[in-house]
Amino acid sequence: MKDKTTAFFIGSLVAFIALGSALSLFHVSAIATDPSLWNIYASESMSFSVQYPEDYTIDEQYSYEIAPQRRAEGIALKVPPIFTQGTNLSSDSYISIETIPEFSSCNIAQYLYNMPTQDVTLIDGGWEYSVGEEVGENAGSYYEEKVFLRNDIGPCLVVRYFIHTMSLEDYATGNVREFDRAALLGEFDQIRRSLTRQNAF
Repeated sequence: MKDKTTAFFIGSLVAFIALGSALSLFHVSAIATDPSLWNIYASESMSFSVQYPEDYTIDEQYSYEIAPQRRAEGIALKVPPIFTQGTNLSSDSYISIETIPEFSSCNIAQYLYNMPTQDVTLIDGGWEYSVGEEVGENAGSYYEEKVFLRNDIGPCLVVRYFIHTMSLEDYATGNVREFDRAALLGEFDQIRRSLTRQNAF
């Protein structure tokens, strides 16, 4: 009887630990998607504020060469390890808020290398966005970019999703899993929706 009781206790303890580990992952994800717990970043030079989960890393020196003679500047929020560890998502993936300082006009095409001839319109959260996207591949690396221009915000301010992944075929079987695309895009969307233009600080 003692052996059965001990075995039951050990089995229950292992199950409890496993469940606790699983719940901790869901707990982290739940915290990350609750904007009331997020930090606020405000840029005086670019006159905006944005909310973001505390485990993102801010790059205030962000600069992105879209094409020759076209460079965007602003800030980037780099994805946290919860999205990259054990997955094919690269740690240089980010969401940015940016502008091209020398351009007085505001056109979504200016923020893409292959300047599309037609904008796509998105209605989200009561706001209207012009949206453009492009993808690329180089030696097993895949790059996805999606840019959003909210039509009521001016001067020109664009949100960019930059997602860099590696082919799962480049890893040993079972060592790396596909990143959680739905969770990442959901979090990026929430950050984008929190963007606010500030008149003064």
